[in-house]
Amino acid sequence: VFLAAMGVGLLVREMWRAVPTWLKPNLFRNRSTQRQRRRRRQTTSSSLTHNDANENDDDVDTNDISDMRNIAMKLRKLFQSAETKLNYDFDMGPPLMAMLQLLSQLSQEQMEMRRTYFQESGKPGTAKDLDGLAEAFEFADFAYDECPLGMTLEENLNEMGFSLIRHDKTAVPGKVGHYIAISKERKLALIGIKGTSTIEDMLTDCCVMAVTHTLEDGPFVPGGKTEIQCHEGVLISATRLANDVQPIVEELLLPSGYKILVVGHSLGAAGASLIGVILRSRIPELLADSKGEKLKVLAFASPPVLDYENAKACASFTTTIVNNLDVVTRSSLANILITARTLKEVNDKLKEKGLDSTLALLRKLSKGGNDPELLMELDELRAIVDRSVDEVDVNDPDHLYVPGKVVIMYHDGELKPNDDADDDKNESAKIVSDEERMVYSFVLANDGTADVLRMLQLNSRMLSDHMAPAYRSSLKALTNLASSSSS
Repeated sequence: VFLAAMGVGLLVREMWRAVPTWLKPNLFRNRSTQRQRRRRRQTTSSSLTHNDANENDDDVDTNDISDMRNIAMKLRKLFQSAETKLNYDFDMGPPLMAMLQLLSQLSQEQMEMRRTYFQESGKPGTAKDLDGLAEAFEFADFAYDECPLGMTLEENLNEMGFSLIRHDKTAVPGKVGHYIAISKERKLALIGIKGTSTIEDMLTDCCVMAVTHTLEDGPFVPGGKTEIQCHEGVLISATRLANDVQPIVEELLLPSGYKILVVGHSLGAAGASLIGVILRSRIPELLADSKGEKLKVLAFASPPVLDYENAKACASFTTTIVNNLDVVTRSSLANILITARTLKEVNDKLKEKGLDSTLALLRKLSKGGNDPELLMELDELRAIVDRSVDEVDVNDPDHLYVPGKVVIMYHDGELKPNDDADDDKNESAKIVSDEERMVYSFVLANDGTADVLRMLQLNSRMLSDHMAPAYRSSLKALTNLASSSSS
């Protein structure tokens, strides 16, 4: 019994140690608060009305993303917003299965359709559009502080000619880790913002409701608006970081003649985008810089963070870089609605064929090669997707987009021939990854409303394309392609 008790005690201790430090205070509330809640429960009926729920929400500090009640409240509001806009009542399972089956049957045609979407999303990029992106991506990746070969952040920056002057590894929801480094030679200051890598960051990510925020010091572009709609979780963390770095930027870096480059990947990219907006609204010298030469933002894999008008207004100083089918760059309420509308139309098509139940569809799909008839033609599916995109208003204040100009990198799945693959003398050449043999291209879009960014791309690469190695691989391939073309 004694040994069992010790074992339980050790288990509880390890579980407690595993709880993030920011969460521990929220696990135990003081007794007076508990008594207040008890009294409130006693005075309400067993089934709470919507107004009752809102009264309970009044106890929550809406800026405290370490409070799990706050997270639940924000997610509830997001889903309520989506349900209100959709007002659909159908099982999404069958149309989703049908779409995936169709895309699998027509993989070659699907590849061509996707290539067309990419090509129509912007103008062909030039080598100049790629200038500095590969280096800036490494600066963004450094912010994760997961440097290879045992090198520290400081050592990596030193190798690239920068001196680390600040490194904050904070792991509290609503705040972001970041570093500041300078190059005296280049007169350039870096602000690198950490992306999503912990549960704390994921909690910040999940607060994806669009909220209205007033820029109290004025607009971030001359003649612009002081009211913006933006990603709630990112706004909270970006505002706190902007408060933190503003004195360094305004009183040290700008007076010393330094240009500022703000970089980040994923959540870090979203934070970088909003920090650029906030600093420009507060610092007159940056606001007056119409070409965005004194402060630039390079946002790799940013989720949608700003309403349409303000996302476009960032074009002079912000560039978002999107890799292929990256799902995070397309994770918005607008795209959820577009996907749902698409599935609704596919479901209507299935109804016509008596296949709108899961069982009926599974019977059809189980026939495989014995039933070559397609559920629908790919052109029909494209027409459905196009209609769904057109029906969702880009100007809806709840709909957010990636900010600024957008570099959209893509490949169509084709592989370059491996000329050395049959050469027995060169065994290493046979082990060339598909990533290295992909045929890459990119386009430059004016803003985040390009059609290829306004739909969730249902593909096995949608998650892997968001990861840092995929971005690095695409940037490397495109940089090499640009170099060989110019020589």
